Amino acid sequence: MNDNLTDLWEQLKNKFSLQYGQETCNQLLGKTRPLNMDNDTLQIIVINQLIKNMILMRATQIETILKEITGKNLHLAVDALEKNINTENSNTDTFQPVNNEITFDTHLDPKFRFENFVVGNNTRFAHSAALNVSENPGKTYNPLFIYGKPGLGKTHLIQAIGNHLLEKNPYMKIFYTTTEEFVNDVVNAIHNHTTEQLHSKYRKLDCLIIDDIQLLKGKEATQEEFFNTFNALDNAHKQIIIASDRPPQEIKTLEERITSRLSRGLLGDISEPDYETRLAILRMKLDERNMNISTECMNLIAASITNDIRLLESVCNNLKLYTDMNEVITQDLVMKIIEKNGSIIKHEGITFEEVLTEIVNYYGITKEDLIGPKRSAKINQPRQILMYLARKLTGLTFNEIGKELGGRDHSTIMNGYEKIYTAINNKDKDILMAVNIFIKKLER
Repeated sequence: MNDNLTDLWEQLKNKFSLQYGQETCNQLLGKTRPLNMDNDTLQIIVINQLIKNMILMRATQIETILKEITGKNLHLAVDALEKNINTENSNTDTFQPVNNEITFDTHLDPKFRFENFVVGNNTRFAHSAALNVSENPGKTYNPLFIYGKPGLGKTHLIQAIGNHLLEKNPYMKIFYTTTEEFVNDVVNAIHNHTTEQLHSKYRKLDCLIIDDIQLLKGKEATQEEFFNTFNALDNAHKQIIIASDRPPQEIKTLEERITSRLSRGLLGDISEPDYETRLAILRMKLDERNMNISTECMNLIAASITNDIRLLESVCNNLKLYTDMNEVITQDLVMKIIEKNGSIIKHEGITFEEVLTEIVNYYGITKEDLIGPKRSAKINQPRQILMYLARKLTGLTFNEIGKELGGRDHSTIMNGYEKIYTAINNKDKDILMAVNIFIKKLER
């Protein structure tokens, strides 16, 4: 056998064991060997048909790792030494293949795992519920409904459940889809007169995972199909996992009977992560890219990006590019990347001057006091609230706010912002009341 091919297969097994566990790797790849690699196909041989079926279930994950190693899009071809086996005596889990050739595509992304999901105060409840479901599918918390604003980790968490279930039960029929894709499937089935195939696709699953259910609206036929699919799976005690940007009762486009069923299970909300959680997520993403940046730069990123974890991912990707170009990562470069990636959410029509005016009127101080160098207990907190609200409502960067406040350094503004942000998270009644008053007045 070609030594290079053997080395490639060993690299694959090492990476697979790191991502999915040594036990899973041994069960799946322990009795396999590569035969040949020709153009875009890697041919392997396994001991029997059962192992072949199990590998075909994981072909997408294996091919993803092969691409990481070789940089090529390799197709996996699997041959079995023993074509017929007695599956009744095998020590696999309950879920068994219906036929010999299993090519079911789960649509799960293998990178979404519990192991790389950072648990903070904002996700602790939802994460606990997800773990419970991954160990007891269809038995407790069914349906599981995870909701929260975009970019906070809902998709990661619901797909982590699916990936965990698949590791435990290789033959379990799990399917992840978005509501948009579900709607398209329904429309195509009606147009092509293939509703039986549609029913077979969705109603014979062991676990259905649907993202962005708030987009299920408009067409009566689509909601009817979802309602009947939900009932079919629920009656068969199959697991249903739903994600949305809001709780069921607030999705106005859903029929009442659907809302009722979605509300019947467990509702787990994901809120915006606090500073410590954002910093932990950032460190994990930097570690994944084998990157080191200064503590000051990490603090700046964690303080700047407060409401979308995907932006942290985007910033890390940009930083990785600059690192590969041998650029020095400075705070100024970090701010440039953050601003370029659009992490600033502007509230139309609100200006720095308007925020400043509301604060001086509320606290009975002058604009000169806030903008000038004066430092006292009477001035410091209103000034920090100004920093916080200017960042939150106007879309100004820390640098721009610093210029408005008499030329202060962006790190000073960042620290002031973070103090108010922390006070709000800690439920400081005085700060919460003041900030809410200002927001209500300014957003009228």
